[in-house]
Amino acid sequence: MLAYPAASLVTHYRPQPIPRALNFGTIGVILGKLLTASIDRFHAKYRTNNQSYGDFWDNSTKTKFCNISKCLNNTKQCWDTRDVHNSSYQYFLGYASIRLAHEALRKSKHNYTGASLLPGEKFSSEDKIFFIGYGSLYCPHSIHNSTKKVEARYYIEEEDLPKSLNEVVSKYKEFNSTFNCSGDLTDTCNLIPPQWKRDVITC
Repeated sequence: MLAYPAASLVTHYRPQPIPRALNFGTIGVILGKLLTASIDRFHAKYRTNNQSYGDFWDNSTKTKFCNISKCLNNTKQCWDTRDVHNSSYQYFLGYASIRLAHEALRKSKHNYTGASLLPGEKFSSEDKIFFIGYGSLYCPHSIHNSTKKVEARYYIEEEDLPKSLNEVVSKYKEFNSTFNCSGDLTDTCNLIPPQWKRDVITC
């Protein structure tokens, strides 16, 4: 079973309580990435100054995953197969984490009455708040606590964050329906079938 614990988030612009949807869109997504990484093919093992990798998938798992993940950038999992695909900005962690966290938000609604929202039309639904929170994870800048200055996140690996974010959300139908987008991109992966969601996610 996959479960998300209660979480609190303190921001620079709003005191507590923070809307639940914002927690799921930020902390929930990060937890989703950690949980997804736990079933990934490679796990780094550090020995002294050398780095080695352990392969945790058998050949059958590798073949099946690489065959159906060509809609993603699967170079991290499938670099040694003929099904490797690198022309996408969407990775397995990004694909899975947004869907897991969003589904967890939906299921959490059974435990409370009434939506927790923010003022303004941009925050008029929990789904909107969730996706806005999710987008903030891709921001290449942060506020330095001691100086209160906006600074670049120098520790982020070089990658095209806007393109990665745009590809993740544009192929997620729940995002398009929330903001009435008419994107022409289709999710051809279906790595998380609907029938699996009911079995693996609970709150």
